[in-house]
Order: sequence, then structure tokens, then C-alpha cells
Amino acid sequence: LQFGANPLEFLRANQRKHGHVFTCKLMGKYVHFITNPLSYHKVLCHGKYFDWKKFHFATSAKAFGHRSIDPKDGNTTENINNTFIKTLQGNALNSLTESMMENLQRIMRPPVFS
Repeated sequence: LQFGANPLEFLRANQRKHGHVFTCKLMGKYVHFITNPLSYHKVLCHGKYFDWKKFHFATSAKAFGHRSIDPKDGNTTENINNTFIKTLQGNALNSLTESMMENLQRIMRPPVFS
């Protein structure tokens, strides 16, 4: 069953097969699903074991189309603040919005095969 053909049935079938927490490879990326709302608190309570910063830095750069803001790449808080001021205000916001919309559409739309 393909995710793009029927996402809800895809998730339900995987939930029946694997349980309330499972991982799928979608569009070349691994995505983790938590389908039981009663399990969320367990994930949040153990958040210190998850690398949220790694997720945040990677997702932000992909969604907004800016360069990496990860401190491991040599960025400081001051550099990040200056980048946000330049890119999140004024005329730069228009191109950022367009870039984000294009990236989200690329991610969310199912691939078209000819």
C-alpha cells in the first residue's frame, strides 16, 4: 500500500501490523509515527534522549531554504540572530515565503510519474 495513494489507510495498516509506534521510509526519509495519543507523554518525558536540535536545524534549513544554522557548522547565537533579522523582515520575507511554499509543495505533493 502506497502512502500517496491513501495516506490514512497506509497509516492504519502499519498501525495494525506494527503497533502504535512505528517508522516508515517515505520519499527516502525515515518518519516516525505515534498513533496513540496516550503515548505522547512517554515520548515527551523521554525527550532528553532525542536529538531535537539536530531535527530542528535540518528541518528549518529545508523548510525555509536558508543555510545551516547549526552551531556545529560554526554559527554563533549572534550570527543566527543577524541571519533572522536579515531574512525574516522586510523585502527578504517575500522571497522566504515563496521558497518555503515551494519546498513544502515539493515535500507534500505526491510525485508525478510519466
